[in-house]
Amino acid sequence: MSKFVTVGSFTSPWEAHIAKGFLESEGIPVVIRNEHHIAANWMLSNALGGVLLQVTEDNAVRALKALDSVREGEAEKAIQHQFADMPENLCPECGSIKFNSQLSIGTIILLVCTLGVAGIIFPPRREKHTCIGCGTKWKY
Repeated sequence: MSKFVTVGSFTSPWEAHIAKGFLESEGIPVVIRNEHHIAANWMLSNALGGVLLQVTEDNAVRALKALDSVREGEAEKAIQHQFADMPENLCPECGSIKFNSQLSIGTIILLVCTLGVAGIIFPPRREKHTCIGCGTKWKY
């Protein structure tokens, strides 16, 4: 029977679960320790060494390499390559990605009617954009 070794330590359970999902997508089985203790009392995180991400000894090297690829940005590049055909929100005139957005009048009225609390909890989508480079305005 293989022993479990720690390949990562995280401050919150959510970070550990994201890393666990990534490792499992790579075919590496993962166990998370201390998540419930820290979720119940987050101040215990440092005392317990954080939320521990553990794999069996025979998967430790693969897991460490996979986590290093995330830290170095290789995983992000792979995701960007996989979704390269998704359209970006660009200025339709010059193609710039730098623009300002504003709320529509209907959205503002809706926020005011719901006492504005929903707008703080659930930020509304910005529909009007202005390119900083050329000044072109468009709706999305």
